[in-house]
Amino acid sequence: MVDLFQRLGGFLRLGFLAVLLLLLLIPVQMVRSLVSERQSRAESANREVASKWGEEQFVGAFRLDIPMERQITDSKGNVTVERRIVHAWPDSLGVDADLAPSWKYRGMHRIPVWKADQKFSGHWTVPDFDKLGLGGFSPQWSKARVQASLGLPRNLEGFSMTLAGLPATLTAQSDPIQQNLVPTQPSTSPSQEWQPSSAGKSLPLQAVLPPQAAQTTGARIDFAVQSSVRGNDAYNVFPLARATTIQVRSGWKDPRFWGAFLPSESRLGTDGFSSRWDVSSINLSAPMAFASAGERSQNLEVPFAAVHIRQQVDAYDSTDRAVKYAILFIGLMFAAFFLLETSLASPMHPIQYALVGLECVMFYLLTLSFSEHFGFDLAYLAASILTTGAVVAYMRSVLDSWLRSLALGVGMALLHGFVWTLLKAEDLSLVLGSSGLFAILAVLLWFTRRLRWTSPVPKPQMEDGIG
Repeated sequence: MVDLFQRLGGFLRLGFLAVLLLLLLIPVQMVRSLVSERQSRAESANREVASKWGEEQFVGAFRLDIPMERQITDSKGNVTVERRIVHAWPDSLGVDADLAPSWKYRGMHRIPVWKADQKFSGHWTVPDFDKLGLGGFSPQWSKARVQASLGLPRNLEGFSMTLAGLPATLTAQSDPIQQNLVPTQPSTSPSQEWQPSSAGKSLPLQAVLPPQAAQTTGARIDFAVQSSVRGNDAYNVFPLARATTIQVRSGWKDPRFWGAFLPSESRLGTDGFSSRWDVSSINLSAPMAFASAGERSQNLEVPFAAVHIRQQVDAYDSTDRAVKYAILFIGLMFAAFFLLETSLASPMHPIQYALVGLECVMFYLLTLSFSEHFGFDLAYLAASILTTGAVVAYMRSVLDSWLRSLALGVGMALLHGFVWTLLKAEDLSLVLGSSGLFAILAVLLWFTRRLRWTSPVPKPQMEDGIG
């Protein structure tokens, strides 16, 4: 009967610990909800800064427009004029951008922004109008225009352009084709809620083609543009040319290359990064020369190259990842306490288990609050020291031994270090996590190898050497 009660008592203690661990999921989930709320506020601050400084920018769409006309006389002698517009993307396009990062502040939030000094150069070849089905049409060279996308006009800080070697004046004009360029969204987005904020609402800049420019089929028209544009997060380039070369440099040390094309060359160092893309028109779905009647065009999806100047993993992302390990952390702490009290035959009170579990949850709340002001690494260290110190001081009274309580503190500190290593080793987190858990379970197996539900039954004494 005594053995039965002992077995039931062991089951009840384990059952209580399991229920308590599940109940602690409630405050853990509350902390995760708070992380999401604070992250949403940070994103709102980012959007506010972007609306005033500059949003993500889409550049690189340069187009030559040549109006075409022909006269048609009907059977009654009435003359009508039929009009078309020939659109041509460049034969070559070179983009050279130097992105200078800086920080803007909204309250306690620090938002990375950038300013790009960009240079564009390239040339068009006047298309063969007959091959475009415009035989009999006459080009109206005096009405020829160039459309240029240098970013949102309100974020530009000066620009200049030369066409056919001559200065050209750029003015903001509404253009249906340029405004309906839609960047093709890759299958994996750096943000689940990514939307091309600048596409479809950027008024392109327009310049008149100089009369001195070559005006025959196959003739070459060169262009060059310099400008500065302010932006936030992404710098996107439309490689709309038969051959496009993009070069981007920046002092930002943690870029993310995105879009439809990865750089053909890239260098990342302590002074920042430099990258180069080489894109051919065979990678695009857009025709290099086409004719339209001038009506509002449909959306034209175009792949693009992009680099993101942003914090890839901020303090909120790191804290959220840390909270995901909360139940594992608390469960291992409970296992250590259970083994300790079993070996000492001195059971802990249920309230003591609950308070230690809540102290472990408090660690994540402290990490979140500190990280908003001091960064995640320093916040994680400070929260670890505070909670470990509190648990050690508390267990000193519970166990009536500094040695045992300090041993628990060392184990708790090692667990904090183990979780921090998993958070930092992104590519190796799985192998490190599985190896660490295997080691922890091996240690638990060693310390529980002599556990019994009841006290061992003493062996019978030998008499006269006969069992």
